[in-house]
Amino acid sequence: MSVAFQDGQSAATGAVDIITCNPHVAIDQFYDYSGDVANGNMLVPHTIETEEKYAERKKFSCNVNYLAPTIDAVIRPIFDKKIKRFCENEMVKLFWNNVDCRGSSMDSFMRRSGEEVRKHSTYFIIMDNFPEDEQPKTEADALANRVMPYVYKKKPQDVADYGLDARGAIQYVTFYNGTHKVGDKSYPKFCKIDKDYFTAYYVSVSDKREKTIVIIDEVPHPLGRLPIEVMRDKLPEDGELCAHPRAYNLMRISHSLYNKDSEMRESERKEQFSMLAIEMVDGTVPAHIAVGTSNTMYYGKGAKTPAFVEPSPGILAGLLATKQSLRDDFFMVAGQSGVTGVQTAKSGTAMAFEFMGKESSIREYADICEVADRAITQMFCDWIDAADDFVIEYPDSYTPADDAAQYKWADIVLMNRESLPASVVSDATMLIASKLRPSMTDEDAADMAEEIRLFADGESKISVDLTDEEAIDAE
Repeated sequence: MSVAFQDGQSAATGAVDIITCNPHVAIDQFYDYSGDVANGNMLVPHTIETEEKYAERKKFSCNVNYLAPTIDAVIRPIFDKKIKRFCENEMVKLFWNNVDCRGSSMDSFMRRSGEEVRKHSTYFIIMDNFPEDEQPKTEADALANRVMPYVYKKKPQDVADYGLDARGAIQYVTFYNGTHKVGDKSYPKFCKIDKDYFTAYYVSVSDKREKTIVIIDEVPHPLGRLPIEVMRDKLPEDGELCAHPRAYNLMRISHSLYNKDSEMRESERKEQFSMLAIEMVDGTVPAHIAVGTSNTMYYGKGAKTPAFVEPSPGILAGLLATKQSLRDDFFMVAGQSGVTGVQTAKSGTAMAFEFMGKESSIREYADICEVADRAITQMFCDWIDAADDFVIEYPDSYTPADDAAQYKWADIVLMNRESLPASVVSDATMLIASKLRPSMTDEDAADMAEEIRLFADGESKISVDLTDEEAIDAE
Protein backbone atom coordinates (compact mmCIF):
# COMPACT_ATOMS: atom_id res chain seq x y z
CA MET A 1 0.00 0.00 0.00
CA SER A 2 1.40 3.42 -0.90
CA VAL A 3 -0.35 6.77 -1.15
CA ALA A 4 1.46 9.82 -2.58
CA PHE A 5 1.32 13.12 -0.72
CA GLN A 6 1.48 16.59 -2.25
CA ASP A 7 4.70 17.28 -0.34
CA GLY A 8 6.36 14.17 -1.73
CA GLN A 9 6.02 12.01 1.36
CA SER A 10 4.72 8.45 1.00
CA ALA A 11 2.17 6.66 3.13
CA ALA A 12 3.05 3.78 5.45
CA THR A 13 4.01 0.56 3.68
CA GLY A 14 3.95 -3.02 4.90
CA ALA A 15 0.32 -2.85 5.95
CA VAL A 16 -1.79 -5.91 5.14
CA ASP A 17 -5.08 -5.37 3.34
CA ILE A 18 -7.52 -7.58 5.21
CA ILE A 19 -9.82 -7.68 2.16
CA THR A 20 -7.21 -9.37 -0.05
CA CYS A 21 -5.52 -11.37 2.72
CA ASN A 22 -6.05 -15.14 2.66
CA PRO A 23 -8.90 -15.58 5.19
CA HIS A 24 -7.40 -18.77 6.64
CA VAL A 25 -4.02 -17.10 7.20
CA ALA A 26 -5.70 -14.13 8.90
CA ILE A 27 -7.75 -16.41 11.17
CA ASP A 28 -4.61 -18.28 12.25
CA GLN A 29 -2.77 -15.04 12.98
CA PHE A 30 -5.58 -13.59 15.08
CA TYR A 31 -6.05 -16.90 16.92
CA ASP A 32 -2.32 -17.33 17.66
CA TYR A 33 -1.54 -13.60 17.99
CA SER A 34 1.25 -14.13 15.48
CA GLY A 35 2.50 -12.93 12.10
CA ASP A 36 1.02 -9.65 10.89
CA VAL A 37 -1.11 -9.31 14.03
CA ALA A 38 1.94 -9.57 16.28
CA ASN A 39 4.08 -7.16 14.21
CA GLY A 40 1.23 -4.67 13.73
CA ASN A 41 0.88 -4.91 9.96
CA MET A 42 -2.82 -5.76 10.38
CA LEU A 43 -3.38 -2.17 11.52
CA VAL A 44 -4.88 0.00 8.80
CA PRO A 45 -2.70 3.10 8.23
CA HIS A 46 -4.35 6.50 8.12
CA THR A 47 -4.57 8.16 4.71
CA ILE A 48 -1.73 10.60 5.39
CA GLU A 49 0.17 8.56 7.99
CA THR A 50 3.93 8.48 7.41
CA GLU A 51 6.20 5.48 7.78
CA GLU A 52 7.56 6.81 11.08
CA LYS A 53 4.13 7.51 12.58
CA TYR A 54 2.79 4.14 11.47
CA ALA A 55 5.81 2.31 12.91
CA GLU A 56 5.40 4.20 16.20
CA ARG A 57 1.70 3.34 16.41
CA LYS A 58 2.41 -0.35 15.84
CA LYS A 59 4.73 -0.37 18.87
CA PHE A 60 2.07 0.60 21.40
CA SER A 61 -0.91 -1.24 19.85
CA CYS A 62 -2.27 -4.38 21.49
CA ASN A 63 -4.77 -6.96 20.27
CA VAL A 64 -7.23 -8.21 22.89
CA ASN A 65 -7.64 -11.81 21.76
CA TYR A 66 -11.32 -12.76 21.91
CA LEU A 67 -11.08 -15.19 18.99
CA ALA A 68 -8.97 -17.91 20.65
CA PRO A 69 -11.17 -18.46 23.75
CA THR A 70 -14.25 -18.41 21.53
CA ILE A 71 -12.83 -21.26 19.46
CA ASP A 72 -11.55 -23.19 22.48
CA ALA A 73 -14.82 -22.87 24.43
CA VAL A 74 -16.53 -25.33 22.09
CA ILE A 75 -13.68 -27.81 21.59
CA ARG A 76 -12.03 -28.20 24.99
CA PRO A 77 -15.14 -29.49 26.83
CA ILE A 78 -15.18 -32.43 24.39
CA PHE A 79 -11.90 -33.66 25.82
CA ASP A 80 -12.48 -32.77 29.49
CA LYS A 81 -13.85 -36.26 30.00
CA LYS A 82 -11.85 -39.35 29.11
CA ILE A 83 -12.59 -40.84 25.71
CA LYS A 84 -13.16 -44.58 25.82
CA ARG A 85 -10.69 -46.51 23.66
CA PHE A 86 -10.19 -50.24 23.50
CA CYS A 87 -8.26 -52.50 21.14
CA GLU A 88 -6.23 -55.64 21.76
CA ASN A 89 -3.83 -54.94 18.89
CA GLU A 90 -0.56 -53.61 20.33
CA MET A 91 0.27 -51.59 17.21
CA VAL A 92 -3.09 -49.80 17.35
CA LYS A 93 -2.57 -49.02 21.04
CA LEU A 94 0.91 -47.63 20.32
CA PHE A 95 -0.51 -45.60 17.44
CA TRP A 96 -3.11 -44.08 19.80
CA ASN A 97 -0.31 -43.14 22.20
CA ASN A 98 1.83 -41.50 19.50
CA VAL A 99 -0.06 -40.77 16.31
CA ASP A 100 2.32 -38.29 14.67
CA CYS A 101 5.83 -39.47 15.66
CA ARG A 102 5.99 -36.34 17.83
CA GLY A 103 4.56 -37.86 20.99
CA SER A 104 0.96 -36.68 20.51
CA SER A 105 -1.73 -38.99 21.82
CA MET A 106 -4.86 -39.45 19.75
CA ASP A 107 -6.82 -37.39 22.30
CA SER A 108 -4.50 -34.39 22.09
CA PHE A 109 -4.18 -34.68 18.30
CA MET A 110 -7.96 -34.73 17.88
CA ARG A 111 -8.39 -31.79 20.27
CA ARG A 112 -6.07 -29.69 18.11
CA SER A 113 -7.82 -30.97 14.99
CA GLY A 114 -11.16 -29.92 16.44
CA GLU A 115 -9.82 -26.42 17.05
CA GLU A 116 -8.52 -26.25 13.48
CA VAL A 117 -11.76 -27.37 11.86
CA ARG A 118 -13.67 -24.82 13.95
CA LYS A 119 -11.25 -22.13 12.73
CA HIS A 120 -11.11 -23.13 9.06
CA SER A 121 -14.27 -25.24 8.48
CA THR A 122 -12.10 -27.64 6.42
CA TYR A 123 -9.11 -29.57 7.74
CA PHE A 124 -7.02 -32.37 6.26
CA ILE A 125 -5.48 -35.25 8.20
CA ILE A 126 -3.08 -37.29 6.06
CA MET A 127 -1.66 -40.74 6.81
CA ASP A 128 1.77 -41.74 5.57
CA ASN A 129 4.40 -44.34 6.43
CA PHE A 130 8.17 -44.61 6.74
CA PRO A 131 10.17 -45.27 3.54
CA GLU A 132 10.58 -48.85 2.36
CA ASP A 133 14.26 -49.01 3.34
CA GLU A 134 13.35 -48.09 6.95
CA GLN A 135 10.62 -50.70 7.39
CA PRO A 136 11.23 -53.13 10.29
CA LYS A 137 11.56 -56.87 9.76
CA THR A 138 9.36 -57.86 12.69
CA GLU A 139 6.40 -56.43 14.59
CA ALA A 140 8.57 -56.31 17.71
CA ASP A 141 11.00 -53.99 15.91
CA ALA A 142 8.10 -51.84 14.71
CA LEU A 143 6.79 -51.52 18.27
CA ALA A 144 10.22 -50.90 19.80
CA ASN A 145 11.15 -48.15 17.33
CA ARG A 146 7.66 -46.85 16.48
CA VAL A 147 8.09 -47.55 12.76
CA MET A 148 4.51 -47.63 11.52
CA PRO A 149 2.05 -45.30 9.78
CA TYR A 150 1.62 -41.81 11.22
CA VAL A 151 -0.54 -38.78 10.53
CA TYR A 152 0.11 -35.13 9.84
CA LYS A 153 -2.12 -32.17 9.05
CA LYS A 154 -2.68 -29.69 6.28
CA LYS A 155 -4.86 -26.57 6.21
CA PRO A 156 -6.88 -24.97 3.40
CA GLN A 157 -4.09 -22.46 2.72
CA ASP A 158 -1.78 -25.41 2.01
CA VAL A 159 -3.89 -26.61 -0.94
CA ALA A 160 -2.26 -25.95 -4.32
CA ASP A 161 -4.57 -28.01 -6.55
CA TYR A 162 -7.29 -30.65 -6.37
CA GLY A 163 -9.56 -32.77 -8.52
CA LEU A 164 -13.20 -33.74 -7.97
CA ASP A 165 -15.38 -36.15 -9.90
CA ALA A 166 -18.86 -35.37 -11.19
CA ARG A 167 -20.39 -36.16 -7.79
CA GLY A 168 -17.91 -34.04 -5.86
CA ALA A 169 -15.78 -36.92 -4.51
CA ILE A 170 -12.11 -36.04 -4.13
CA GLN A 171 -9.84 -37.66 -6.71
CA TYR A 172 -6.58 -36.06 -5.62
CA VAL A 173 -5.24 -33.17 -3.58
CA THR A 174 -1.93 -31.37 -4.13
CA PHE A 175 -0.42 -29.55 -1.17
CA TYR A 176 2.40 -27.06 -0.87
CA ASN A 177 5.10 -29.00 0.94
CA GLY A 178 8.11 -26.79 1.64
CA THR A 179 10.96 -26.15 -0.77
CA HIS A 180 13.29 -28.28 -2.88
CA LYS A 181 16.87 -27.21 -3.60
CA VAL A 182 18.61 -27.91 -6.88
CA GLY A 183 22.11 -26.53 -6.77
CA ASP A 184 21.86 -22.89 -5.75
CA LYS A 185 18.18 -22.62 -6.66
CA SER A 186 15.17 -23.28 -4.42
CA TYR A 187 11.79 -24.29 -5.82
CA PRO A 188 8.39 -24.62 -4.15
CA LYS A 189 7.81 -28.30 -3.49
CA PHE A 190 4.44 -29.97 -4.04
CA CYS A 191 2.96 -33.27 -2.89
CA LYS A 192 0.13 -34.77 -4.93
CA ILE A 193 -1.86 -37.45 -3.10
CA ASP A 194 -4.32 -39.80 -4.80
CA LYS A 195 -5.71 -43.28 -4.16
CA ASP A 196 -2.46 -44.98 -5.22
CA TYR A 197 0.55 -42.67 -4.81
CA PHE A 198 2.31 -39.87 -2.99
CA THR A 199 4.02 -37.87 -5.74
CA ALA A 200 6.53 -35.17 -4.79
CA TYR A 201 7.56 -32.71 -7.51
CA TYR A 202 8.61 -29.16 -8.26
CA VAL A 203 8.07 -26.91 -11.29
CA SER A 204 11.13 -25.74 -13.20
CA VAL A 205 10.91 -22.60 -15.34
CA SER A 206 13.31 -22.19 -18.27
CA ASP A 207 14.79 -18.98 -19.56
CA LYS A 208 11.99 -18.96 -22.14
CA ARG A 209 9.41 -19.12 -19.31
CA GLU A 210 8.51 -22.70 -20.20
CA LYS A 211 7.34 -24.74 -17.20
CA THR A 212 8.39 -28.34 -16.62
CA ILE A 213 7.14 -30.64 -13.86
CA VAL A 214 10.08 -32.47 -12.31
CA ILE A 215 9.20 -35.58 -10.30
CA ILE A 216 11.26 -35.93 -7.11
CA ASP A 217 9.80 -39.28 -6.06
CA GLU A 218 6.62 -41.32 -6.42
CA VAL A 219 5.76 -43.61 -3.51
CA PRO A 220 2.84 -46.07 -3.62
CA HIS A 221 0.58 -46.71 -0.63
CA PRO A 222 -1.53 -49.83 0.06
CA LEU A 223 -4.94 -48.30 0.81
CA GLY A 224 -6.47 -48.16 -2.67
CA ARG A 225 -8.29 -45.00 -1.58
CA LEU A 226 -7.31 -41.47 -0.64
CA PRO A 227 -5.19 -41.57 2.57
CA ILE A 228 -6.78 -38.32 3.72
CA GLU A 229 -9.52 -37.73 6.28
CA VAL A 230 -11.26 -34.42 5.58
CA MET A 231 -12.89 -32.85 8.63
CA ARG A 232 -15.65 -30.34 7.87
CA ASP A 233 -18.16 -28.26 9.80
CA LYS A 234 -19.53 -26.72 6.59
CA LEU A 235 -20.03 -28.06 3.09
CA PRO A 236 -18.24 -26.23 0.26
CA GLU A 237 -19.91 -24.89 -2.83
CA ASP A 238 -20.23 -27.23 -5.83
CA GLY A 239 -16.87 -27.70 -7.47
CA GLU A 240 -14.97 -26.38 -4.44
CA LEU A 241 -12.81 -28.36 -2.03
CA CYS A 242 -12.81 -25.94 0.91
CA ALA A 243 -15.76 -24.04 2.31
CA HIS A 244 -15.53 -20.40 3.33
CA PRO A 245 -14.63 -20.52 7.06
CA ARG A 246 -17.44 -19.99 9.55
CA ALA A 247 -15.01 -18.15 11.84
CA TYR A 248 -14.34 -15.44 9.23
CA ASN A 249 -16.93 -13.02 10.63
CA LEU A 250 -15.46 -13.31 14.14
CA MET A 251 -12.00 -12.67 12.72
CA ARG A 252 -13.18 -9.52 10.92
CA ILE A 253 -14.70 -8.13 14.12
CA SER A 254 -11.43 -8.97 15.90
CA HIS A 255 -9.64 -6.97 13.20
CA SER A 256 -11.92 -3.98 13.80
CA LEU A 257 -11.42 -4.22 17.56
CA TYR A 258 -7.65 -4.34 17.06
CA ASN A 259 -7.73 -1.17 14.97
CA LYS A 260 -10.17 0.61 17.27
CA ASP A 261 -7.96 -0.16 20.27
CA SER A 262 -4.95 1.23 18.37
CA GLU A 263 -6.81 4.44 17.59
CA MET A 264 -7.79 4.84 21.25
CA ARG A 265 -4.21 4.35 22.42
CA GLU A 266 -2.96 6.83 19.83
CA SER A 267 -5.52 9.40 20.98
CA GLU A 268 -4.52 8.87 24.61
CA ARG A 269 -0.83 9.32 23.85
CA LYS A 270 -1.07 12.29 21.50
CA GLU A 271 -4.30 14.15 22.24
CA GLN A 272 -5.67 13.37 25.69
CA PHE A 273 -3.52 15.71 27.73
CA SER A 274 -3.65 19.36 28.70
CA MET A 275 -1.43 21.93 26.98
CA LEU A 276 -0.09 24.94 28.88
CA ALA A 277 -0.74 28.25 27.05
CA ILE A 278 1.28 31.38 27.97
CA GLU A 279 0.84 34.84 26.44
CA MET A 280 3.95 36.08 24.69
CA VAL A 281 5.03 39.67 25.39
CA ASP A 282 5.91 41.72 22.29
CA GLY A 283 9.58 41.55 21.44
CA THR A 284 10.32 38.42 23.47
CA VAL A 285 11.88 35.36 21.94
CA PRO A 286 9.80 32.16 22.25
CA ALA A 287 11.50 29.58 24.44
CA HIS A 288 10.78 26.02 25.44
CA ILE A 289 9.39 25.80 28.97
CA ALA A 290 9.46 22.50 30.87
CA VAL A 291 7.14 22.25 33.84
CA GLY A 292 6.74 19.49 36.37
CA THR A 293 5.72 18.73 39.92
CA SER A 294 8.95 20.05 41.48
CA ASN A 295 9.55 23.41 39.84
CA THR A 296 8.07 26.87 39.68
CA MET A 297 7.23 29.15 36.76
CA TYR A 298 7.12 32.98 37.01
CA TYR A 299 5.34 35.21 34.53
CA GLY A 300 5.70 38.93 33.95
CA LYS A 301 3.75 41.62 35.73
CA GLY A 302 0.61 42.50 33.86
CA ALA A 303 0.76 39.37 31.69
CA LYS A 304 -2.25 37.16 31.44
CA THR A 305 -2.29 34.15 33.74
CA PRO A 306 -1.12 30.95 31.97
CA ALA A 307 -3.94 28.49 31.38
CA PHE A 308 -4.34 24.91 30.22
CA VAL A 309 -6.12 24.06 27.01
CA GLU A 310 -8.15 20.93 27.78
CA PRO A 311 -8.91 18.35 25.07
CA SER A 312 -12.47 17.36 24.42
CA PRO A 313 -13.29 14.22 26.43
CA GLY A 314 -15.88 13.34 23.81
CA ILE A 315 -13.21 12.11 21.37
CA LEU A 316 -12.03 9.26 23.59
CA ALA A 317 -15.56 8.59 24.83
CA GLY A 318 -16.73 8.17 21.25
CA LEU A 319 -13.92 5.69 20.47
CA LEU A 320 -14.69 3.78 23.67
CA ALA A 321 -18.39 3.58 22.81
CA THR A 322 -17.55 2.27 19.33
CA LYS A 323 -15.21 -0.33 20.80
CA GLN A 324 -17.89 -1.44 23.26
CA SER A 325 -20.37 -1.73 20.40
CA LEU A 326 -17.90 -3.87 18.42
CA ARG A 327 -17.34 -6.09 21.43
CA ASP A 328 -21.11 -6.53 21.83
CA ASP A 329 -21.30 -7.43 18.14
CA PHE A 330 -18.55 -10.00 18.67
CA PHE A 331 -20.49 -11.61 21.52
CA MET A 332 -23.67 -11.61 19.43
CA VAL A 333 -21.96 -13.31 16.47
CA ALA A 334 -20.21 -15.74 18.83
CA GLY A 335 -23.64 -16.59 20.25
CA GLN A 336 -24.83 -17.43 16.76
CA SER A 337 -21.80 -19.75 16.53
CA GLY A 338 -22.72 -21.55 19.75
CA VAL A 339 -20.60 -19.64 22.28
CA THR A 340 -21.92 -17.48 25.10
CA GLY A 341 -19.85 -14.61 26.49
CA VAL A 342 -20.58 -14.27 30.20
CA GLN A 343 -19.31 -11.81 32.79
CA THR A 344 -18.50 -13.41 36.12
CA ALA A 345 -17.35 -11.86 39.40
CA LYS A 346 -13.85 -12.68 40.55
CA SER A 347 -11.85 -11.42 43.53
CA GLY A 348 -14.63 -9.37 45.04
CA THR A 349 -15.81 -6.68 42.63
CA ALA A 350 -13.41 -7.42 39.76
CA MET A 351 -15.15 -8.75 36.64
CA ALA A 352 -13.83 -11.02 33.90
CA PHE A 353 -15.29 -12.19 30.60
CA GLU A 354 -15.41 -15.92 30.01
CA PHE A 355 -16.69 -17.91 27.06
CA MET A 356 -18.82 -21.02 27.40
CA GLY A 357 -19.83 -23.28 24.55
CA LYS A 358 -23.45 -24.30 24.17
CA GLU A 359 -24.04 -28.03 24.47
CA SER A 360 -25.58 -28.28 21.01
CA SER A 361 -22.44 -26.80 19.41
CA ILE A 362 -20.15 -28.93 21.57
CA ARG A 363 -22.03 -32.05 20.50
CA GLU A 364 -21.78 -31.01 16.84
CA TYR A 365 -17.99 -30.81 16.99
CA ALA A 366 -17.77 -33.91 19.19
CA ASP A 367 -19.51 -35.86 16.41
CA ILE A 368 -17.10 -34.39 13.83
CA CYS A 369 -14.10 -35.41 15.96
CA GLU A 370 -15.45 -38.89 16.72
CA VAL A 371 -16.14 -39.63 13.05
CA ALA A 372 -12.63 -38.51 12.11
CA ASP A 373 -11.12 -40.44 15.04
CA ARG A 374 -12.76 -43.68 13.88
CA ALA A 375 -11.83 -43.07 10.24
CA ILE A 376 -8.16 -42.49 11.09
CA THR A 377 -7.98 -45.63 13.22
CA GLN A 378 -9.71 -47.63 10.51
CA MET A 379 -7.22 -46.25 7.97
CA PHE A 380 -4.36 -47.35 10.21
CA CYS A 381 -5.79 -50.87 10.58
CA ASP A 382 -6.25 -51.15 6.81
CA TRP A 383 -2.71 -49.90 6.21
CA ILE A 384 -1.08 -52.52 8.48
CA ASP A 385 -3.66 -55.17 7.50
CA ALA A 386 -4.89 -55.65 11.07
CA ALA A 387 -8.31 -56.62 12.40
CA ASP A 388 -10.50 -53.58 12.94
CA ASP A 389 -12.13 -54.70 16.20
CA PHE A 390 -11.58 -51.47 18.12
CA VAL A 391 -13.87 -49.32 20.27
CA ILE A 392 -13.90 -45.52 20.30
CA GLU A 393 -16.64 -43.80 22.27
CA TYR A 394 -16.84 -40.09 22.97
CA PRO A 395 -18.95 -38.83 25.90
CA ASP A 396 -22.61 -38.37 24.98
CA SER A 397 -23.30 -35.46 27.32
CA TYR A 398 -21.50 -32.16 27.55
CA THR A 399 -21.96 -29.24 29.88
CA PRO A 400 -20.09 -25.93 29.83
CA ALA A 401 -16.91 -25.95 31.88
CA ASP A 402 -18.40 -23.93 34.74
CA ASP A 403 -17.14 -25.52 37.96
CA ALA A 404 -19.23 -23.25 40.19
CA ALA A 405 -22.46 -24.36 38.50
CA GLN A 406 -21.46 -28.04 38.63
CA TYR A 407 -20.60 -27.80 42.34
CA LYS A 408 -23.94 -26.12 42.99
CA TRP A 409 -25.83 -29.00 41.39
CA ALA A 410 -23.66 -31.58 43.18
CA ASP A 411 -24.41 -29.86 46.49
CA ILE A 412 -28.16 -29.92 45.79
CA VAL A 413 -27.96 -33.65 44.98
CA LEU A 414 -26.06 -34.52 48.15
CA MET A 415 -28.41 -32.46 50.30
CA ASN A 416 -31.36 -34.39 48.87
CA ARG A 417 -29.67 -37.77 48.48
CA GLU A 418 -32.36 -39.64 50.46
CA SER A 419 -34.98 -38.82 47.85
CA LEU A 420 -32.82 -39.37 44.76
CA PRO A 421 -31.63 -42.58 43.03
CA ALA A 422 -28.32 -43.96 44.24
CA SER A 423 -26.85 -43.60 40.72
CA VAL A 424 -27.46 -39.83 40.75
CA VAL A 425 -25.87 -39.50 44.18
CA SER A 426 -22.94 -41.58 42.96
CA ASP A 427 -22.41 -39.29 39.93
CA ALA A 428 -22.42 -36.18 42.13
CA THR A 429 -19.96 -37.76 44.56
CA MET A 430 -17.68 -38.85 41.71
CA LEU A 431 -17.69 -35.28 40.34
CA ILE A 432 -16.37 -33.96 43.65
CA ALA A 433 -13.92 -36.86 44.02
CA SER A 434 -12.48 -36.24 40.53
CA LYS A 435 -11.84 -32.59 41.42
CA LEU A 436 -10.16 -33.51 44.71
CA ARG A 437 -8.08 -36.25 43.09
CA PRO A 438 -7.45 -35.14 39.48
CA SER A 439 -4.57 -37.62 39.08
CA MET A 440 -6.77 -40.70 39.59
CA THR A 441 -6.13 -43.55 37.16
CA ASP A 442 -8.94 -45.55 35.57
CA GLU A 443 -8.42 -48.27 38.20
CA ASP A 444 -8.57 -45.70 41.02
CA ALA A 445 -11.75 -44.23 39.56
CA ALA A 446 -13.34 -47.69 39.30
CA ASP A 447 -12.43 -48.47 42.92
CA MET A 448 -13.80 -45.10 44.01
CA ALA A 449 -17.07 -45.66 42.13
CA GLU A 450 -17.47 -49.09 43.76
CA GLU A 451 -16.78 -47.64 47.20
CA ILE A 452 -19.35 -44.90 46.62
CA ARG A 453 -21.90 -47.48 45.44
CA LEU A 454 -21.37 -49.68 48.52
CA PHE A 455 -21.64 -46.63 50.78
CA ALA A 456 -24.88 -45.57 49.09
CA ASP A 457 -26.26 -49.11 49.41
CA GLY A 458 -25.28 -49.13 53.10
CA GLU A 459 -27.09 -45.87 53.74
CA SER A 460 -30.19 -47.21 52.04
CA LYS A 461 -30.08 -50.38 54.15
CA ILE A 462 -29.68 -48.39 57.37
CA SER A 463 -32.56 -46.16 56.34
CA VAL A 464 -34.76 -49.21 55.70
CA ASP A 465 -33.77 -50.80 59.01
CA LEU A 466 -34.56 -47.64 60.95
CA THR A 467 -37.91 -47.43 59.26
CA ASP A 468 -38.70 -51.01 60.31
CA GLU A 469 -37.72 -50.31 63.95
CA GLU A 470 -39.85 -47.16 63.98
CA ALA A 471 -42.76 -49.23 62.68
CA ILE A 472 -42.28 -51.78 65.49
CA ASP A 473 -42.13 -49.01 68.12
CA ALA A 474 -45.29 -47.54 66.71
CA GLU A 475 -47.07 -50.84 67.20
